[in-house]
Amino acid sequence: MDKQLINLSKSIDFSLDLMKKLEERKDLTVEQKIILSIYRKLIEQIDGNFVLADHQLKALQ
Repeated sequence: MDKQLINLSKSIDFSLDLMKKLEERKDLTVEQKIILSIYRKLIEQIDGNFVLADHQLKALQ
């Protein structure tokens, strides 16, 4: 389980870095901005689940 949480953490970090780079672009269409917004919400949900899983795992040890 620890390895899965580490991989998930790396994926979340990658996604956050990618979103920061995309937000700096000035040539995004409205559709791309909407998709980026939905993607951000998804990453926020995944990050919340990661925190819960990480804390649950630490509580069991």
